[in-house]
Amino acid sequence: MKKILITANSSLFVHQHLTYLISVLSSRYQIILFLPEDKYIYDLPAGVILKCFPFERNPSLFDLVAFIRFFWLRALSRCSLTLSFTPKCSLFNAFTFFLSGYTIHYFTGIRWQLFRGYRRVFFRFLDYLVYVLADNVFFDSYSQARYFLASVASSANIFDVVISPGSLSGVDRSVFKPRDINYLFLSNFNSRSPCLGKLLSLPQHAIPFVFGYVGRICVDKGILVLLHSFKEHLISYPDSFLVLVGPLELGQVHMDLLFSAQNVVHIDFVDDTSSIYSVFDCYVSASFREGFGSSLLEAMSCGLPVISTDISGPRDFVFNSFNGVLVMPEHSCSLLSALNFVVSNPSKLKQFSSNALSTAAMFDSRIVVKSFQSAIDYCLD
Repeated sequence: MKKILITANSSLFVHQHLTYLISVLSSRYQIILFLPEDKYIYDLPAGVILKCFPFERNPSLFDLVAFIRFFWLRALSRCSLTLSFTPKCSLFNAFTFFLSGYTIHYFTGIRWQLFRGYRRVFFRFLDYLVYVLADNVFFDSYSQARYFLASVASSANIFDVVISPGSLSGVDRSVFKPRDINYLFLSNFNSRSPCLGKLLSLPQHAIPFVFGYVGRICVDKGILVLLHSFKEHLISYPDSFLVLVGPLELGQVHMDLLFSAQNVVHIDFVDDTSSIYSVFDCYVSASFREGFGSSLLEAMSCGLPVISTDISGPRDFVFNSFNGVLVMPEHSCSLLSALNFVVSNPSKLKQFSSNALSTAAMFDSRIVVKSFQSAIDYCLD
């Protein structure tokens, strides 16, 4: 049986995006996972080998030790194919291209899109090295691929570097589906936000409009822009609430801003988000960059209309005035207009919701993973 070595910089990434793909590939290939930890690794398919060696998400001198460990694992396992995800692992993979097996990197985002000056040049050069050294690369979305190929002046055919229809893992529509759940479901979660008690104590006849976001709570995800726009939104629509779900990656000043914000609720990491989407009336992402935007797709599969920044990834499946609203990135006024629009247009919201479900069906995980498996099979045949 041929072997495939898969590496990523966190077990959470594997849990959220690769579980189904690994289960499908493991029926035909011997899978070896190289990860920094196993915190979110639960039920691996029989025969999958897990190798853990600690390394951090951000650069450090310890990365050299992790790279040596990866080098020996790849050299000794003699895999037919090595597949990497996430930036640091792309370098591990690309810099060992001369060892046995096919080298593939899957770009789940372009980190240097937001950088300026020498920092942008340096990180773009690293990605260019990966692009050149790997036998093949794939991108999460067509818009992301266009951006990257144009930046490195490549003439590659875009259809050769995106596994149709786009998205790493698609969305499991048997899990992410519309449910009859309201905001009272949030009582199942702990929160430091004083506004959660306010939301849960509303009288039965009160029906608040709840905006939601699921993901990393950090500056790059546009959280500060979202908080500012939502604050302005409350002037006209004081009964709206904003629920943010995910780990905090903010400085103390910005965390104080979040916890003092009116009608804003933060809930820490939730392992199973499939139910919490149905608490929301509209999903909103103010992110500055994405690879694809999986949480947007999950929300749409739950029947939610969405608000998203018009950036690479989301613009491939969020269509303005069809299944949601696209806004300019880093533009609080544009986002404010969208927040006000969806609250004041309930009939449009129903139309967006119906269209969101039909869009999500195009990215069913079975379709996406089957295409991914076909791409792997083609490389190894």
